[in-house]
Amino acid sequence: MTPDDGIIGRYAGEGMEQLLLAHPDLVDDGMEDALSPKFSEWEERTRRSMEETFPFREEQRGYENAMHDYSSGRADRETLMSDISNCSGLERYRKEAWLLEIPDAAPERLREIQEEFLAAWGELLDRKSADWYLSALMRRRNEFLLSMEAWLRFIEAARRATRAMGSETGIFWDLSESDFTDSDTSSLLSWAEEFRRDTNLRSLCAMLGRAVCSSRSQREVRVSTTSVERVTDSSLDDELAGVETGDRIEDLLASEKGLLTDPDLELLFDLKYAEKRLMCFDKQGYSEVIHDDDSHTVSSERETMGPIILCIDTSGSMNGTPEHVAKAVALYIAFAARGQNRRCYLINFSTDIRTCDLVPPGGTRTLLDFIRHSFHGGTDIVPALREAVYRITYSEYERADVLLVSDFVMPPDAINPVRSDMDSARRRGCRFHSLTIGSFPFGPDLKKEFDRSWTYNPALGRVTE
Repeated sequence: MTPDDGIIGRYAGEGMEQLLLAHPDLVDDGMEDALSPKFSEWEERTRRSMEETFPFREEQRGYENAMHDYSSGRADRETLMSDISNCSGLERYRKEAWLLEIPDAAPERLREIQEEFLAAWGELLDRKSADWYLSALMRRRNEFLLSMEAWLRFIEAARRATRAMGSETGIFWDLSESDFTDSDTSSLLSWAEEFRRDTNLRSLCAMLGRAVCSSRSQREVRVSTTSVERVTDSSLDDELAGVETGDRIEDLLASEKGLLTDPDLELLFDLKYAEKRLMCFDKQGYSEVIHDDDSHTVSSERETMGPIILCIDTSGSMNGTPEHVAKAVALYIAFAARGQNRRCYLINFSTDIRTCDLVPPGGTRTLLDFIRHSFHGGTDIVPALREAVYRITYSEYERADVLLVSDFVMPPDAINPVRSDMDSARRRGCRFHSLTIGSFPFGPDLKKEFDRSWTYNPALGRVTE
């Protein structure tokens, strides 16, 4: 009784065509290929749902039983009168006429009434089923198209954001997720505008991307080397080596020359000169001896696409511009990692930590939620670094690059509790990088604690290593 299921496919095809016409810029980027599986899935869900929720199932079963009785030559007066009475939608005058005529109708007339009623009932049931079917199908299609329209707006926002960052990192990021909200789209559009407007921020992220988004792998190579040995040469006096006693006037210390300015001390100077006990600078020189060494095998590093771990400080001292820069860096690195099909693990920290694991191809909603979250409490770097070191023990994060972004407003010894763990991770091939937002003069010695360190001055838009 329901219309041909092909109408679902026709409605799906028309809906997809409408979306593509409304977003012509996405067609060349492969949007049709991205939409097709979504519409196929919608067709299958709709078909199952329509079958399960069809409201005239019992009436259809009663009609089929009545048709079977008619085909078998049976015409029970009471059953026929009950079917006519219970059939909603029939014209009132027809129902009343049949009900009045049936009790006294001859068998031939009874069969004629049965045939007339079944024809009217079948036509009515077809019309009611079709009306419901098309109405429910249109409603479901409109709801689906609205969700797809929101998703396409999100995709366009994602593309604008990635292009504003200066790179194409996969505009159909996480195609399995289609429940993006207006807030998600607004957030991405806001970041896109921020990257477009702030060239300094874009340059900072691009520089960090080049430095951090390239991890390494080991390989054995055969090399030939030379070594240079520095030896003392008494014939040269290029450098100061210390102080000694002697009578070399040209090498006298200033304190000894001062004796000559006082007539009473000149005698002492003469006595020390005679005994070669004047304080003189000891000078000596060095020469270099070059040695040729044999060829030998060493470990070398080459570029690979390894995992990335980001530690982002959202403590109270980062509130405002520093936190904004830190989250921009996180967004850029995460997009870059996704575009390269690399794992990215994010750690948001203050005195507590919050983490998310961006596993391709998923994680868009997770990333946006992560970017929105802030602690605004005190600062404790140890839990974040311990989480990073712990994550490195997982095989999928071996030889990861760790980037810690903070203002480093913390005691100089803040990293001491986790330093040995960091060194252990380095021996397994990991690298630790830091980006300081601002300039706090009393924090840890970052050149000592990290393999590479940068400082970014938001006011000047200047980064130094």
